Amino acid sequence: MSSRPWSVVACLVPLAAAGCGDEASAPVTFEQYCARYAELTCEFAERCDCLAGGTVELCRLYMDGECADEVEEPVNAGRRSYDAAAAAGCLAGLQALLGDCALDDVDWPADCDRMLVGLLAAGASCESDADCVPGLECHSGACTDLPGNGEACLAGAYCADNLYCGNDELCHAPQGVGGPCPEGNEACGDDLYCDLRTSTCASYLAQGESCRHANAVCIDGLYCAVVAGTCEPLPGVGGDCADSSGACAEGLYCDGAGHVCRELLADGAACTDDGQCRSDDCTGGVCVADPGGSCPGF
Repeated sequence: MSSRPWSVVACLVPLAAAGCGDEASAPVTFEQYCARYAELTCEFAERCDCLAGGTVELCRLYMDGECADEVEEPVNAGRRSYDAAAAAGCLAGLQALLGDCALDDVDWPADCDRMLVGLLAAGASCESDADCVPGLECHSGACTDLPGNGEACLAGAYCADNLYCGNDELCHAPQGVGGPCPEGNEACGDDLYCDLRTSTCASYLAQGESCRHANAVCIDGLYCAVVAGTCEPLPGVGGDCADSSGACAEGLYCDGAGHVCRELLADGAACTDDGQCRSDDCTGGVCVADPGGSCPGF
């Protein structure tokens, strides 16, 4: 069965296993969970016009199967444990979340982080980090205690989350502004880049700042203008996108024929590329509606 009719709703399967709610409810048994989950999500799909031509019955069959893969299979295989109380909170939180078809201001509570917990010890075969005892990661198919800050990198390259392997083959926390980065951008913290002129971490550049020394060093919404050599706003409607390497402001695309930024095309308009369409789907030379209909695209 194709997943396309419920592609939006299907995105909620992993959320049901990782971040859905904390509200107090009666425990949901393992045997009940997927049926309850499918009923809840497909009610949302019907109410919010997300079935895209399918039926509620087919949606429930599909969502139940997706849930079985994400929840039942790892528990039955002994890779994860199931917490019935946390599962109830997960469904309660999901029900509250899906009350709004727009899913605005989504804030995932922590209850479903407790719903499934990895059981596999170090050295056991695994399929994902979630299969392993908390604190371990699934590395090369086995649960592994990856090295921490200051410890030798595993196989000369791997460290625990949020660390990087330095040229000294030790694990380090990302550097801040002015910190050394002989390894390049990976050595720098979030929202920083490695300035190769000084081999130190620096903040991304604001409008008007010189960017001739490197590519992709301007903040979001800006690009490094070839002629001026400074960070400038991405071109708007009618703007020249040759200088910006085909990039335009949000909601626009670059018409390659004339190197001009144009508004994204509505459903039904003639197109030659997905990037020209608001739906990001050009099929048969025509922009095709998002299969989720009026549903939000995650």
